[in-house]
Amino acid sequence: MKKVIVFACFWVVAACSALPLVSFDVADYRDAAPVDLKADSFRIESDVMQYDRPPHIEYKMPVTPEQALKNWAQNRFSAQDETSSLQAVFVIKEASMTRRRRSGENWYTFDNMEYTLTFQVELVFIDQAGKTRYRLSVGGHEMKAVPRKSAPATKERAWLDMMNNMIHKVNDRLIGDLPTAYRTTD
Repeated sequence: MKKVIVFACFWVVAACSALPLVSFDVADYRDAAPVDLKADSFRIESDVMQYDRPPHIEYKMPVTPEQALKNWAQNRFSAQDETSSLQAVFVIKEASMTRRRRSGENWYTFDNMEYTLTFQVELVFIDQAGKTRYRLSVGGHEMKAVPRKSAPATKERAWLDMMNNMIHKVNDRLIGDLPTAYRTTD
């Protein structure tokens, strides 16, 4: 009888265990060839405010939007012109994820949590006197709603999709719009 009770308890506990969360691998273009900038140095700066309470949820995320943008910039840009008098600076102006409760439109639809990822970055070329010679800015937002009582894996999947969309947009715009006067390769 003891074996049956232990066996039943084991299966009850196993059935109640949480589903594994998604692998939170944000696109970082690690395998893509870096863009060689006509600058003698490259650095990353961040003006992002850190929040630790709702409606902001960055503190709950496995990888914050700010860290995803930093990782992308480190992998994507390289200063390759030691004779240049310019410095290249990648500035993260905004990278935040917020949520708000959105009621269902009808009594029979679920309440949703609406997530909004907002981002704003700049690639700035500065001369030795500290004057800005060129500035390229990219910004936007991603929004996704999931049922309020979704599993953590469903929420993380939505966050991951939004972050990957952000990284792809930043990559396409910054690399695509960067003039050849400020890069050594295509």
